[in-house]
Amino acid sequence: WDTYIETCEQAAASAQEPALQGSFLRSIAETEDRELGDPRASIKTYSRILEVDPDSPGTLDDLEGLQVMVGDWEGLARVYERKLDEAQEPEIRAQLLERLGGLWEEQLSNPERAVSYYQQAADEMPDDPTAYVALDRLFASVNDSGRLADVLERRMVLEPEAEVRVEVGMRLAELYEAQLGRPDAASDALRAVTEADPEHRGALAGLSRLYERQGQWQELVDVLRRRSDAAAHESERVELTHQLGNIMERELDDELSAIAVYEQVLRIDPGHEPSVQALLRISKLADYREDAAA
Repeated sequence: WDTYIETCEQAAASAQEPALQGSFLRSIAETEDRELGDPRASIKTYSRILEVDPDSPGTLDDLEGLQVMVGDWEGLARVYERKLDEAQEPEIRAQLLERLGGLWEEQLSNPERAVSYYQQAADEMPDDPTAYVALDRLFASVNDSGRLADVLERRMVLEPEAEVRVEVGMRLAELYEAQLGRPDAASDALRAVTEADPEHRGALAGLSRLYERQGQWQELVDVLRRRSDAAAHESERVELTHQLGNIMERELDDELSAIAVYEQVLRIDPGHEPSVQALLRISKLADYREDAAA
C-alpha cells in the first residue's frame, strides 16, 4: 500500500485539473482509511482534496464521518461550517446550525456559542420548535430568566401538542410570577394553559391566587366557578363554593348572589357552619338596613 500511495501522490502532483488531482488524493484517503486503518491520516488527505478542489462532491460527507469516528469535534464543527457556507435551503441550514449548536453545547462545552447557533437556526426556520427546545434547555441551565421567558413564549405558539403547551405554560407562569415579578404575564400564561386543558387544576389554582392578589374579583369569581364545577371531592366543592360566596358578599357587594351561593353550599353540606354564619350575617345586616331606613 505504501507503493500505491506513493504512485497516487506522484499522479496528483503532476495532474493539472483540480478534479483529477482530487481523484488521486481520494484514492489515497480511501486507502488510508479502509486498508491501513488510519482515519486521522485519511482526514488530512481529504482536507488536501478540499484545498485543491473545494467543490469536490462527497468529500465533506466523508470528512464528517471520519471526524465523528475519531471524536475530532472541532474538526467536525469546521466541516459543518463549510457545509453551511454551501447550503441555500433554510431547512438544511437550520439542521446544520442545530448540529453546530449541539456540538458546542455538549462536546465543546461552550454554551454561549451554542446559543448563537441555535438562535441562527431559529431565524432560518421560525416556525420549527426544535431550536427553541435547545434554547429552553440552555437558558434554564444558567437561570437566564429573561431570555428563557422569551423562548417559552415562542414555544407556546409553536408546540403542536397540547400536553407540551401545558407543561411549557406552567413553567412560564412560574417564571413570570416568582422570578420576573410580572403577575399579569403569569396570568396570561395560565390562561393559555387552560385553553389547552380547560380543567387543569394547577392553572386554575394559580389564576385564583393571582386574581385574589391583584383584586381582580370578577375574574376570580369566574375561575372559582370553574374550579367548583371540576372539583374532585365534595369537600373541595364546598370550600370553593363558599369562597365564591364570600367574594360576592365582601368584594362585589352582591349579597343576593352571595345568598344563592351560600344556599348552594348548604344543599351540599347542610352543616357547613361558615355558610350558615354568612347567611345569618347577611340577614342581620338586611334587618339593620330596614330599621335604619324606617
